[in-house]
Amino acid sequence: MGAWGTAIYSDDIALEIRDTFKEIIIEGFNEFDATEYLKENNKELLDDPEDSCVFWLSLALTQWKLGRLLDEVKDIALKIIDEGTDIERWVEDVIDMKKREKVLKNLKEQLLSPQPPKKIFKKRNSRPKNYKIGDVFLIPFEDETLGAGRILKMSGDTVFVELYIMKPLKDKSDFDLVNVGSTKQFLMQWCFDDMLKNRKWEIVHNKSVDEFKMPYFWTQDAYDNSFILIKGTDDYSGEITDIKISKEETKNYPSYGISSPHRLPDYYFRRLKEMNIIK
Repeated sequence: MGAWGTAIYSDDIALEIRDTFKEIIIEGFNEFDATEYLKENNKELLDDPEDSCVFWLSLALTQWKLGRLLDEVKDIALKIIDEGTDIERWVEDVIDMKKREKVLKNLKEQLLSPQPPKKIFKKRNSRPKNYKIGDVFLIPFEDETLGAGRILKMSGDTVFVELYIMKPLKDKSDFDLVNVGSTKQFLMQWCFDDMLKNRKWEIVHNKSVDEFKMPYFWTQDAYDNSFILIKGTDDYSGEITDIKISKEETKNYPSYGISSPHRLPDYYFRRLKEMNIIK
């Protein structure tokens, strides 16, 4: 990924943030959920000083254009502009730096001006759901091994799943529900249902779901970077609490937000390695 010009969207990351935000809105989610989704699924970008500037500036411009600019996003973007954080990566080329300064000046004026009316998108017709609560499915990893999970809850185009802590399977025929489902530890996460709808995550069994209490989720406050807990509810939104935890304690809770089904396998595989399930 990289930039090929000084305009806000002349950057691969900026385009990805713009397009993903619009896609989530078109799917029927609001700007708050879309923003949380992007934050939760781009933590590596947000940890990088340069990429995080691209992230917030692109998101702010996109939200403004759609009449959905959140105060949090606006404040962070304005802070980046006022403190000159983004300009630092342009100092080696004086001409481009001057062009970027003008782009940022115009963006600041735009963000401080009244937004256009909120743009309303017609939600795409949802394909019929070909899955149900309790369905056990296989998740392919990049190395062609398989993990497994189960659907615990459904809400709109999202599902709340548990991912089994297990040694990856070499083949579908190796799946054994008794052994796989006997573990008492699970990774839990909300995610979009694309891979279930198109059968990329193959359903191999159904195991009824007993009543259970939704967990708390952790997230990071955008203002002071503290870690707080979100109380789980029957949909992906959750309820914000004033409970603060340490970074180390985040390992005890699932992360807040809706995961991309394209990225969830990587997260799942990485967690198995961290637990020494995969050597």
